Amino acid sequence: MANASVTNEKEFKGPIEAISCSPNKDFIVAGGRDDLSVLEVDERGSLSEKVNLRRTVRMKSMQNTSVDVQWHPTIHDRLVTSSRNGAVVVWNPFRNIGEGGKQDYIFDKVHDRTVNRLQWNPIEQNSLLTASQDHTLAMLDLSKGPSEGKPPHKVEPKHYGDIIVQRYEKDTNPVRDCAFAPYYPNFFAAAYEANYFRLFDTRKKKWMDKKVEAFNKGPLYCIAWHPFDRDTIACGGHDTCVKIYDLRK
Repeated sequence: MANASVTNEKEFKGPIEAISCSPNKDFIVAGGRDDLSVLEVDERGSLSEKVNLRRTVRMKSMQNTSVDVQWHPTIHDRLVTSSRNGAVVVWNPFRNIGEGGKQDYIFDKVHDRTVNRLQWNPIEQNSLLTASQDHTLAMLDLSKGPSEGKPPHKVEPKHYGDIIVQRYEKDTNPVRDCAFAPYYPNFFAAAYEANYFRLFDTRKKKWMDKKVEAFNKGPLYCIAWHPFDRDTIACGGHDTCVKIYDLRK
């Protein structure tokens, strides 16, 4: 293996569980149980903290911890985090505190357990897919959230009627990861702890007929589509292996 050198580093209070880049690649958001910071990347690749989002929140609660964090692929001032108590929080990292703070929406209890993964819909900029330890996936339409008054807007489950546009059929195992298909914008794949993955059509509640039993030994933790080959998926899991699957076979 080739040697590599560390060109820069930023130390945090606790483990970092997820990172994501802004659309223009000038910023990185890093999140974990104790941290949620936006870092600026200069022309030389040096990192400096732009804003510590955890410090902008008065109440320290589980909903402000970060299991996953995803910057919106096209909207510069929008990112989203998931938590261990099933909440999903939408942030505007560049809004002034006097204009309502850094949080846009707090969606309380979208899931009953940890939200393991977040994925923005590549063709519908307000649609967000969530995968959870409670065995379910959900599609949120953030354009249906409240807009009156200063943020943050805390949304309780009783108001989720228009916001959660689809809650996909519950499986018998936790969902650890999900990924949209680059060539089939209405399709996504979900990886489960019980060593298989399923394919979904966003427009239908029930999964598609294809359930792929993985050759990985043990739980699956991550899944990704090939960027150019539309029928190829990679999975990684507890067995320390990454394996490639051809959906045509």
